[in-house]
Amino acid sequence: MGNMLTIGVQWLSEQLKAHASHEVTYVRGVQRLPLSATIGQTAFEIDELGGIRVEHSDRDYIVTAADLVFDGRVVEPDRGDTIEETVGSETHVYEVMAPGSIQPYKLDATGTLLRIHAKKVKVV
Repeated sequence: MGNMLTIGVQWLSEQLKAHASHEVTYVRGVQRLPLSATIGQTAFEIDELGGIRVEHSDRDYIVTAADLVFDGRVVEPDRGDTIEETVGSETHVYEVMAPGSIQPYKLDATGTLLRIHAKKVKVV
């Protein structure tokens, strides 16, 4: 029998994809990748000279890490990549980023689910 946590996270990933996600497009340079993503948001606490400031990501995209594949290999999100989300007749473009030196994504302990932090940069 496999690790119960890993099995549970894999099951959750399948359920999110099937019942709580919609299609977005991950863009890196000229490469475009359709992904099933669940929407979330993260609050960041940043200590600035002794005063704590709280910022929120505009949007988090929770995806299966193994689905983020460019040129035949699984990659990590990079600052500056974008995610396009269609809402009605508009395309909302979010740039992969997080405040300060915070990494713009988090990978769960099993390496299954990836939470990508992003900020809206334009609507087309």
